[in-house]
Amino acid sequence: MIKLIKLTDCQETLWKNGKGITRQIAIDPPNSNLSQGLFHWRISSAEVSANDPFSSFLGFQRKLIVWVGVGLKLNGKNLLPDTVFSFSGNERIECELMKNKVIDFGIIYNPIYCHVEMEIVNLPTSSLNLDKALNFLFVALGSGSVNQMPISNGECLRIENENQIDIKTDGPLKLYHIKISKVHS
Repeated sequence: MIKLIKLTDCQETLWKNGKGITRQIAIDPPNSNLSQGLFHWRISSAEVSANDPFSSFLGFQRKLIVWVGVGLKLNGKNLLPDTVFSFSGNERIECELMKNKVIDFGIIYNPIYCHVEMEIVNLPTSSLNLDKALNFLFVALGSGSVNQMPISNGECLRIENENQIDIKTDGPLKLYHIKISKVHS
């Protein structure tokens, strides 16, 4: 099953700490309570427009990519575009803009429930391994089609129970790929 999610259709909400705006792309279980930490994972894209601390998510892990903008300094370390940054939700993260506002793409997840991999895929040169996991492909740059479904910049595909997909593009296509696997108890 493949479902198209347009970022423009995702509702804007305040960050947990109220210091920024985010668009929630997907959350598990659906209709979970983010502010109380009652979720397994959440994928979102946030606008960072000021030097403020990130929200705390005790017991969770986070992966983040700068999608639009020059970059961020997180606890003094540079986070440049198209680099995956992994950190603990327990960690206090002081965020400083390197220049103007930034739009990021990321996932917050509870490692008790799932294992998450995040990578940047540049097509047509990179390969893509979906396995049987739950996969999300976010179009960071370019356009094309997946199984004849048109996709373009700022759109995300939720892909379940698909081992292989057919991706076509006329030019460069940059995808942010998140693979979520359940942790077996």
